[in-house]
Amino acid sequence: MRVIWLATAADDWRRIFDFLLERNPQAALELEAELLAAAAGLDRFPLRGRTGLVEGTRELVVVRPYIPIYEVDEEQQLVRILRVWHGARNRTR
Repeated sequence: MRVIWLATAADDWRRIFDFLLERNPQAALELEAELLAAAAGLDRFPLRGRTGLVEGTRELVVVRPYIPIYEVDEEQQLVRILRVWHGARNRTR
């Protein structure tokens, strides 16, 4: 499957990265590498995340406390990363 990041998810990640970069550049770079690797792995294992809070979504909880929210489109063989939320945040689609 192909994995794409929607603009909302890319914007979420940019805000998180910029926030961390100001405080701890090394942690920001490590988290970025971990998050990108985890998201890229969805091409082979798209259902590895847990069922999401919003119907039709899944949550990849391997990069705590940040949770990529995504959906799988079997017909188009596509994984769409919709958002990236902090685990403590009140989440909606």
